[in-house]
Amino acid sequence: MDVTLSHIDKNNYQAVCQLELAKYQEELVVSNTWSLIESFYHENTQARALCLDGKPVGFIMWEIGSDSVVILRRIMVDYAHQRHGIGRRAIDLLLAEMANLPAVKKLQVEYPRSNRTAKAFFSALGFELEEEKSESDILSASMTIEK
Repeated sequence: MDVTLSHIDKNNYQAVCQLELAKYQEELVVSNTWSLIESFYHENTQARALCLDGKPVGFIMWEIGSDSVVILRRIMVDYAHQRHGIGRRAIDLLLAEMANLPAVKKLQVEYPRSNRTAKAFFSALGFELEEEKSESDILSASMTIEK
């Protein structure tokens, strides 16, 4: 299983935009089409296709912040390819890429408190929940990027 983070271009953007989530997940993640548009207009934001053996099966988007933090804005894997380690491998690849940027020290993610799947996924990868604000519906978790 060869998972890669590939640049999105005229040859693969349609395949990335056509990836699908399970119906119950659609309200939890912004569409890849909208995310791609955001990536073009938000400074320091990058988007990649998650490819399995060269074929797009997912999407990841992050922003390099000004305070040595990379913020994971989106990660999704097509419903037909979920639960096969692709998301985990994508995070590993992102961490490896960020380890080459000297100023970057931390990877952070935010997700709705109600999204138990996200909480379990990121916790299993070693993300530590940051201080919870009881009134907030959004949780934040982070991990140190090993150099």
